[in-house]
Amino acid sequence: MIRVLFFPVAEKNPYQRLLGSALANFDISVSFDKREIYLRSLIFKNSGIQILHLHWVPRSLLRKLLLLVKIIILKLKNVEIVWTVHNIYPHGSNKYIFFEKIFHRLMAKIAKILIVHCEKAKYDVASVYRVSGEKIKVVYHGNYLGRYHNNSTRTSARANLKLPQNKFIFLNFGTIQSYKGIEKSLSFFRSNKKAVLVIAGEARDEGLRKNIKQVALKQENIYTFLKYIEDKQVHLYFKAADCVLLPYADILTSGVVLLAMSFGKPIVAPRIGCIPEYLSEQPDLLYSPNLKNDLIRVLNKVLTKKDLSSYENENLEKAKKLTWEEAAAQTKSVYECVIKK
Repeated sequence: MIRVLFFPVAEKNPYQRLLGSALANFDISVSFDKREIYLRSLIFKNSGIQILHLHWVPRSLLRKLLLLVKIIILKLKNVEIVWTVHNIYPHGSNKYIFFEKIFHRLMAKIAKILIVHCEKAKYDVASVYRVSGEKIKVVYHGNYLGRYHNNSTRTSARANLKLPQNKFIFLNFGTIQSYKGIEKSLSFFRSNKKAVLVIAGEARDEGLRKNIKQVALKQENIYTFLKYIEDKQVHLYFKAADCVLLPYADILTSGVVLLAMSFGKPIVAPRIGCIPEYLSEQPDLLYSPNLKNDLIRVLNKVLTKKDLSSYENENLEKAKKLTWEEAAAQTKSVYECVIKK
């Protein structure tokens, strides 16, 4: 049995729990470190953990330096490091980009293997972190089929959320942050009353939250649910929606894309990061962020489409192929390679 520590743990994101549960079927024991309890234990005594699987790095420079010191100590104690790179740099870290580059390149050198979620990410990470592509392994992100309730109809979901029954609804779902770009798409809904925008997710940035609320108050076709969406309510938003809108300004891997695919939804998103690889069955709904008004062009295209069922079916079928069992099998191969080295 291989013993692995996942660190840090994103409690509200099911990704790690789903992967950890699937790994258990391959005789991999995964511990989840919420408050660095296991990490401290690893440093000060022998806990039997063989691999530290790092998932995200802290934003603050001080915490980055502390993490770097701890990881160097673990390396001296023969604990191997595997790092899943979910983002090239933490979102909102542009202020200290020089230090970010140094830190991430050091981490990439120290880690035995880096994991990414698509081929494009492999190329980007190798280029930015200045490491060999041979050190980077692609493990595809699993789906969310069966993770949430899916027993509502379009009509009942809209009634429950008090949304109009006879309008075309775009859904923007997930934590509201500036890099997700939702503010830039609001102008489309000011001028297009045929479409409704539903924004659902927790807004931690008070300024961003205030701006969105102010726009929504003036627009009868923008509905906001700026709160953490409980698991039992997630399906309501996706069942109520006709299409999911994810106008990212910056992204590498998007769990919301996998979530939308798992609900069989068409997705409007930019042609960046891993998105084109996961949404290869609906390329005409992707836009070029560097082309002015290309997002508007795609939104209008969606509204004039009489039937979106082909996109729905294709995204759902692709999601079915992205199983956690396969992700766990690929991750196990990474662990075995690390232990052998």
